[in-house]
Amino acid sequence: MKVEFFPKAKRRLATAGESGHHRVPVNARPYCWAALSIFVLSSAINYLDRQTLALWRRWCAREFHLSNVQYGLILTAFSIAYAAGAPFAAC
Repeated sequence: MKVEFFPKAKRRLATAGESGHHRVPVNARPYCWAALSIFVLSSAINYLDRQTLALWRRWCAREFHLSNVQYGLILTAFSIAYAAGAPFAAC
């Protein structure tokens, strides 16, 4: 006995605007691009936020008379606070 997973009666060709296999609409809705744009923008801001501490290292160390160890402790405190708050940022 031959078993057909996709009987011929239910098969049909994809029309314009559909993909072939799953018949998922190909055209993206505008809000999908807006959501993707917001995600990319927030990721860029997130990256720049973490790089700011490295950029301002010399100025902070000179202004507040910090040694490398003290500045490392500041970065450690920031990293711990950042890691603790990251799971709640997506809510």
